Amino acid sequence: MKTSKLQNTLLAALFLILGLISNLTAQANSISDITKNVYALDNLKSGINSENTGVRKCSIYFAGKYKIREVVSTLIERLEKENEPSVRLLIAYSLYEIKEDEGMKAVNQLSLKDKNSQVKRMSYNLYKEYVDNLNRTAAL
Repeated sequence: MKTSKLQNTLLAALFLILGLISNLTAQANSISDITKNVYALDNLKSGINSENTGVRKCSIYFAGKYKIREVVSTLIERLEKENEPSVRLLIAYSLYEIKEDEGMKAVNQLSLKDKNSQVKRMSYNLYKEYVDNLNRTAAL
């Protein structure tokens, strides 16, 4: 029963990702047009909170790659309860790619409070790069 549920979750996430990618390549829609579909966003949020690590990582990566601002709060919530250091780093990187102030505050907190030294160092570097880019842009 548990394997079947995991397989169904994995298949649902795979179909979501493939469907969104095929929509991107087949049409001239922007990613924001696709994310207006409530089911697409709900499925992406479900993938971010999936029990399956692979589905979780793919969904987090997808959110950052396509800068889907609508899932920033979901990523922050996942960051607070994520046990896997590599997934915390992936969330931090996705939040960095999205470049929302709220998300970057969470990355800064991660750099200050995480128990894993690599997560602290990498999230600090992401936050520092974000602040440096803000300062360079403001100087122009």
